[in-house]
Amino acid sequence: MRFARNTAELFHNVRPRDAPEGGTIHEKDLDELPDGQAVCHNDAHRSGAARSLRSGRRAAAYGLATRWRPSSKPHRCSSTVATALGSEPLIPDGTLTPDDPLPVGHTIHVVTHDNQDSWKVHVSSGTVTFENDECDPDATPLPSGALHLVVAPGIGPLTYARLRATRYHRTYLRDLTRLDYWACDHKNNGQQWPFVVLEIDQDGDNVIDDEIVFEPAYQNASEGGMCGAVSDQGPEMLDAWQFWDGLRTDAATGDFRACWWSVEEMEAFPPGFTIRSLSEYIAVHPNAAIVNLDGNHGGVQVMHGFSDASDSYDGWVDAFTIGKDINGSSGQTQNSTVTYDFQKP
Repeated sequence: MRFARNTAELFHNVRPRDAPEGGTIHEKDLDELPDGQAVCHNDAHRSGAARSLRSGRRAAAYGLATRWRPSSKPHRCSSTVATALGSEPLIPDGTLTPDDPLPVGHTIHVVTHDNQDSWKVHVSSGTVTFENDECDPDATPLPSGALHLVVAPGIGPLTYARLRATRYHRTYLRDLTRLDYWACDHKNNGQQWPFVVLEIDQDGDNVIDDEIVFEPAYQNASEGGMCGAVSDQGPEMLDAWQFWDGLRTDAATGDFRACWWSVEEMEAFPPGFTIRSLSEYIAVHPNAAIVNLDGNHGGVQVMHGFSDASDSYDGWVDAFTIGKDINGSSGQTQNSTVTYDFQKP
């Protein structure tokens, strides 16, 4: 069996490293990116018994209660992730949030280095680089480069590699029209693929009240239960590019069917087999909005790691896309969709 892993506590105990401000936007028009997803079988997971033993020790180390849910299939282990996220101190560095208006229409922004186009590297015991794809180069979504996230074993419990964007401060979750990316993982702990974290203000005071997490592992019925069956993505496979949709919008109702879990409200929105949809979270928090910690630490995060300090990760991300409904905002009459094309400098 799998124990629901808690990334949350680890996140609140790390002071982010400062990064310089500024950056240049390179963009070109984009009519449409290929849509869809890879459906693959994953044989890379560890045995359920081994995972359960490790998860119990990890939870005990952080003073977490372990709850086991009987199932014929193992559950994804997310306790360390929640432990990390929940323990990371949210201490602003004093910088102002940059005024970075969104372009209308659908554009591609080429990002080749740290501190460009609102993206800033944030790493502990690893590297975040922009390189030519070496994971599955024949299938790179936007050839030939990609974001490379490497996490090396280090001093725990916080070992991670992530890229953060400040551009989406005060974006309501209900106004999202796209939130998707491609990932190719070469090495992980058998449990976690590159994932997305959003810093959330629930009541309009620009204070971070929660962090919500999208993990590829939970987007299928065997690991994500009823929500995963509706999201119906994956399962994960090593060394292959796969498309992951963080909204999974229902064409008939407009509901977001992708599965997310909450760091601060894990009882109501847990990881694992009882994970719930993004629309369910929005129903409880209708004014939930993405917010930045400060001008150097954005509320949109693409990351790898946040697990045991002994774990190693080597993953790639490309064509990260965020769309926002901005009709009527500042006189604009179009929505904004930006696809970030990570390339080698």
